Amino acid sequence: MPEALMELGSVTEAIVYRWLFWPDVLEIHGAIIVDLYGAGQEEIERRMSAARSSPRFDNTIEKWARIVDSFNYFEISTLFTRWCGPQDSREDVQLALAATLVPPWRAKIENTFPGTLATAQIAAPDPDLGVCIEVVQGPAFQLPDDFT
Repeated sequence: MPEALMELGSVTEAIVYRWLFWPDVLEIHGAIIVDLYGAGQEEIERRMSAARSSPRFDNTIEKWARIVDSFNYFEISTLFTRWCGPQDSREDVQLALAATLVPPWRAKIENTFPGTLATAQIAAPDPDLGVCIEVVQGPAFQLPDDFT
């Protein structure tokens, strides 16, 4: 693999992809959020607040979990707009990328929030979405006090 990296990659390209392998991780209202696209805490809080004020939000842990999960579900097929060829759409290739990303994401979550039970994992197969990575909260995840 190192030889392939020397032939395919460059220093500049490595810098560009830092966000993919070591994304920003935030804690918002007790939830761990991977900010893969760099929206930032303020913007994510704004979006969560908008979702919360929706008539569909009824201040239950299930609805809160769905809001949090919507920020922590990443389709491998949508990470890039440029595809090098049909191999990029193959499930085994996307699984290989997901399997490569999960360990550093887990490390970043644990490094940023030591002792957290939140973790990254490859999501259960979904024929509509393809290969996905999800960040799941720990068993102690609960509705924030200011949400009741």
